[in-house]
Amino acid sequence: MLKELEEQQIKIFRYCQWLETHVYLAFYLDFINEDTLNNLIINIEEIEKMIFGFKKSLDNQI
Repeated sequence: MLKELEEQQIKIFRYCQWLETHVYLAFYLDFINEDTLNNLIINIEEIEKMIFGFKKSLDNQI
């Protein structure tokens, strides 16, 4: 089960990286403004922090 959780974490982290790339692309193509860009990036970074916090929590339980 731990292995499955780690695999899910990796998938979510990769999705966050993909999402961040596309958010920047949307900004450069003028689909979103700078405020929206900053808000989206902050939200993505918060998700990444939660993933790492969850991983540390799992590591401490082992």
